[in-house]
Amino acid sequence: MQKMTEYMQIMYDRYRKDFTPEKQPEGEPDIINNLIMTALAPREYGCEEEMLEYVKNHPDASFEEVDAYFMSICSDFDLDSFDEK
Repeated sequence: MQKMTEYMQIMYDRYRKDFTPEKQPEGEPDIINNLIMTALAPREYGCEEEMLEYVKNHPDASFEEVDAYFMSICSDFDLDSFDEK
């Protein structure tokens, strides 16, 4: 298992309480996958430093805002290729 980077630790500490089984909407995809993807994918796609800067500069950002920012800077992000890694 890889060691958590500073960015991953911030994501885990800040948002894990929002991703519990009790908060899983009926019939929705597994929401914990959203947290895992947004915490791990920036490292894989070379934008983790930019994401770290964003979360440090926006301590009150919602998870949805962080995720939207990630998707905006990784416009060529391909979910299928991430799943294959």
